[in-house]
Amino acid sequence: MTLYHYCSVNTFFSIINSGEVRLSHLNMSNDTLEGRWAQRRLIEASLKCGLQHKYKEAFENYLNSFVDLWGGLGFCLSKEADMLSQWRAYADNGCGFAIGFNPSQLIDAVRKSVPSAQLLTVEYDENRQINSLTRLAAELTRIVNEGAFEPLRFNLSSNDDLGNERHAIKALRQSLEHMTPRLRPFMYSMKHPSFREEKEMRIFSFFDYDSEEVKFQPSLLKLTPYRSVKIGYVQGLIQEIIVGPRNITPRLPVEVFLRRSLKADVDVRFSEVPYR
Repeated sequence: MTLYHYCSVNTFFSIINSGEVRLSHLNMSNDTLEGRWAQRRLIEASLKCGLQHKYKEAFENYLNSFVDLWGGLGFCLSKEADMLSQWRAYADNGCGFAIGFNPSQLIDAVRKSVPSAQLLTVEYDENRQINSLTRLAAELTRIVNEGAFEPLRFNLSSNDDLGNERHAIKALRQSLEHMTPRLRPFMYSMKHPSFREEKEMRIFSFFDYDSEEVKFQPSLLKLTPYRSVKIGYVQGLIQEIIVGPRNITPRLPVEVFLRRSLKADVDVRFSEVPYR
């Protein structure tokens, strides 16, 4: 299997020339429901598992803060090799390139710098989304229903019952925190069904604003956090290059650039999409 990263000419040049890819903050992508779509499905699944309605708002606020403060970094790929919508949305309106990666070699290369990185398959079917969340929702529901969001009560006088209550609530909140590493990938492996044709897979990594490895990329409308990851090049990592339908670069310059940068020959072909 080959997975394709659609990109502009500048991004293509940077990846090939530097041997690095950028994992960008997924919340800043073109999908305004990134992370939050899965949050909605998780709330639905939790209600089906018996989440008490008195805790629903607190649970929603917890998930909102989770997405806002933590989020995730991703390098997005598609199973589709030559799709018009991908060219238009992600490759400078068809003027860029699509880089065909070997996914197993790519994730192995990324994990040398980011051991916790995962290769996620994005799910678009709402029923399968909720079904995949059932076990996680059941565990979260149990913790929440047992009082994780109850206020910590204090009394100036010594009160063993209140002390035991506070200890129990703190333990439940700690259990909630321990579920964070499991929760993050689920939040970023589900998207609205309207994105179905993208057939996306993504390299996913946890995000932490305090990490010095997180940099920022300015653009016209936003400032996007990202992390550069060295992947280098081994034979077979890049399986082919597709030149976009509006990209006027001839074959020879692309082949020579690849040979000089990668010290290897990579197949180059041109998009068959009749778009200009």
